[in-house]
This record gives sequence, C-alpha cells and structure tokens, in this order.
Amino acid sequence: MSVDLTGLSGHARAAMIRQEFMRAKETHPMRIEAKLMVRNFRRTEKPSMQRKHHACVLSQRDRIQDILDRVQAKLNSDTLPFHFGKEDKEYVVQWVEDVEFILHYFRPQADPRNDPLGRMVDKLYWLHQSYACFAAIGHDAKAIIDDWDSLGMFENDAFSDDSDDDEAKVSYATLCCDAIELDAAAEAHRKVAA
Repeated sequence: MSVDLTGLSGHARAAMIRQEFMRAKETHPMRIEAKLMVRNFRRTEKPSMQRKHHACVLSQRDRIQDILDRVQAKLNSDTLPFHFGKEDKEYVVQWVEDVEFILHYFRPQADPRNDPLGRMVDKLYWLHQSYACFAAIGHDAKAIIDDWDSLGMFENDAFSDDSDDDEAKVSYATLCCDAIELDAAAEAHRKVAA
C-alpha cells in the first residue's frame, strides 16, 4: 500500500513520511511477518530453479525499475536530510547497483545465497526498513513483496522442479535465509570496510 502524498505541502509531506516511517519501524508484527516470510522461502543453487525465480523477478521489472528511478532521483535531489552523509549515499548507490545487477545481469550461480528472487526480496525489504527519506518508496517496495506473497511465490512448492538441468543427479543445496540477518551482516561488513 502506498502513502498518498499528493496535495501536501513540503512540511506536511515530510511529517507524513516521518510518521509513516516511524509507524512502520515500530510495528513489530510486520517485522515478524516479513522475517518469517523470507525465512520460509527456500533459496536454491539449482540453475533451473534460479532461472524460474529470475523470471518471477522480471515479471515485476517495470515496478522495480520505477523504484530504482525514484531512489536515484532522490539521491540526486537536494531534499536529503542533513544527517544523510557520504557513506549513506554510497551505500544506497551500491544498493541501486545490486538491484540493477539482479534485474539485468543475472546468471545462475552455485551459491543459494545468490538466488535472484531471494536477493530481490532482501533488497526491497531493506529499502522498506531503511532511511526515513525513502519511506514512501520503501512502501512501494514492500507492496511488491506483498504481491509476490499473495501469489504464493514464497510457498515451498510455488515453483515446480521439472528439472531441465543436465546435472539432475547432482544434489543441489537449498538455504533458508533471513533478510534481517543478511542486512545486519552487510551493514557490519560495510562498517569494517570503511
């Protein structure tokens, strides 16, 4: 669900975004729901399944590209808060590059952590939970995740495994990940690298 900001003045718009962001941050059941949904999604390193997951991501390409464009426009604008520093901007620029990579340059990989649907959910969920200045865009990102959830994409049997891989005899790994844990690990790595 998007927050309608049309017709609001600059201060009213900022207050509405801040209020909605704080509501989202303080809504504990929402965090638990998102955490459980992502945890239950089984990521795979099997190439055929990764291709199916990528097709699912591409089904929302226009909406995701719109989110990327809006994030980039926000980064290029003068409306970022004073406390949004250079490191924050670099982190969001890297986030944009990661999402573009998943959309446009995906290739199946041997690591289930690189499953394209799982990674996209992580990225969209991070935007939803990140900086207050991206709250309205983050709500649209969460709407994509909610749409996938309502379509049953996170059910373990949502994607049939009619293996079109020659490696059918190979045992492929699956991984249940947690977006919050992955984001915490990425944030810790970012702080160490800086």
